[in-house]
Amino acid sequence: MKKILIMCPQIIRKIFAITILTFALPIYAEEDTSKIINNYIQCLNAKTFLMDGTCRKIRNWIAEKTNYYQYDEIVETLVNVVGVQTYYYDGVKTTKKDKTQCENNKGLQGFYDPSRRTIVICSNNFETSGEARLVMQHEIVHAAQHCYGGTLSRNSMLKALYFRQPPISDDFETVLELYPKGEWVNELEARAGLMSGLVIDYATLLYLSCRENN
Repeated sequence: MKKILIMCPQIIRKIFAITILTFALPIYAEEDTSKIINNYIQCLNAKTFLMDGTCRKIRNWIAEKTNYYQYDEIVETLVNVVGVQTYYYDGVKTTKKDKTQCENNKGLQGFYDPSRRTIVICSNNFETSGEARLVMQHEIVHAAQHCYGGTLSRNSMLKALYFRQPPISDDFETVLELYPKGEWVNELEARAGLMSGLVIDYATLLYLSCRENN
């Protein structure tokens, strides 16, 4: 009985800690975007983040509870924090050269410029506003490949986070026809896409790819 009484405080502390991690994730307000990002990045910086329940809860909260603008702000911040910039066709920071490239290629929806570490979204060529996120996802993969130094599937952790392996894409014939042979693997990987299809997971992939190479 005495032994049980002595151990009770330790047991209580453990139960309390587990409860905090499991149930006490803060309920963020819309103005808490910076807090959400900081908490999520802290989780990503932990080597065990794939098994961290708190990280999954923050990620799920971002995906399910944020409004459209807050979600996009979180994604863009996560992309920018690793040194990758995102420019839209009608944005004030978009260069004249970028705009001309978008205008002269009506089928071009976006591209990644590795020399500037910049994603350009050719929103002038979109038929619907919903295309922006899909294009962003694709170009984020190219940015991640550039940051990591090649295909992402070579890294076991990125492979665990990423899509089915090996890369499969319905655009196989298109890629072989339009891209140089040296770009086939990277382009197929970027087109295959993450299983979740969520842009927050693409931004996470980019962050981790850059972290792994630093």
